Amino acid sequence: FIIDNNSKKIIEYSNINLHIKKRIKIYYIWNDFIIKNNFKPVFTKITDLSNPLCFPFYTNNLKERNKIIKIFYKSDIESYTWPALPEEIYKLKKNGYLIMSKIICLPINNDININKLIFKLKYLNLI
Repeated sequence: FIIDNNSKKIIEYSNINLHIKKRIKIYYIWNDFIIKNNFKPVFTKITDLSNPLCFPFYTNNLKERNKIIKIFYKSDIESYTWPALPEEIYKLKKNGYLIMSKIICLPINNDININKLIFKLKYLNLI
């Protein structure tokens, strides 16, 4: 594959294990926060080899999902819906649609400042 020199250097000199550990730590910060607010994570646990990109959790319905996304937005916390399903699934309004309409994803990336995240979540309630 073709990659530019800057990206190649970043990959070569990055400590991937440190990045993975940070992502796992962020995952469990989100997990504790979501459980404290009486919601259910999509995945109850992950392994030490996981490298999560987001923290998905279930809300009770579409209306609640949208309300919580607004709460995150007002608190300057990124959140998004997932997964995007094909149009024909939306039209059927069956299991895939019902699951999608309840899921919120919270970001997990190495740009997140863990201390700032903990501070933001300390006083935020979703209930």
